[in-house]
Amino acid sequence: MGLVLRKWIEREKLTAFTFNFQGAGRDGLPVIPFHEINDLMSKGVGYAGEGDVLTAAFVGSLLPVFPDTTFSEMFCPDWAEDSILLSHMGEMNISVMADRPLLVEKEFGFTSAENPAVTYGRLKAGKAFLADLAPFGNGRYSLIAVPVEILDVVQPDNLMMSIHGWFRPLGCDICRFLEEYSQAGGTHHLAIVYGDAGSALRTFADELGFDFVSI
Repeated sequence: MGLVLRKWIEREKLTAFTFNFQGAGRDGLPVIPFHEINDLMSKGVGYAGEGDVLTAAFVGSLLPVFPDTTFSEMFCPDWAEDSILLSHMGEMNISVMADRPLLVEKEFGFTSAENPAVTYGRLKAGKAFLADLAPFGNGRYSLIAVPVEILDVVQPDNLMMSIHGWFRPLGCDICRFLEEYSQAGGTHHLAIVYGDAGSALRTFADELGFDFVSI
């Protein structure tokens, strides 16, 4: 299925793609090619999960300029450590993983699809931007940009059998960040962009007529 996906993208000259995992199974993909998805992001092809065309296109537009960009999702806050966990099913740009990816067979009980091969890993530590493109209808969008620190793990990492990472916003604590992100219309799906991307994100928003929100 990875080769099928790769050939389809090449044939259609796609710069980004998405699909919904609930469509995999008897009437759809026999197995979800998670490893191929992660490899394609490392080669500059945009992606987002669950049929999210908007975020997939957003990631695809960022990757040619910032190759250390990945699709991600906020999962839950760690109040004690003032950080937020990023985690989801199995998709992350291999080039932003902290260590060598761990290739495993994942038990897949959501549909009748076969068990997939997944490349698991943790986001590498460093300065980055959380970038989100939030739709408001009638052609209005907000591009939310948040400077963050992707945190290292100094103790044993007990989540290695997953896609995961932790971040801490640089300009405020997570309580204020979550409040302002929600008020700005921030969505569940987002991009993590490594490097000094702030001015580029602002220019991106200005050129396309998006509102720009910096937190």
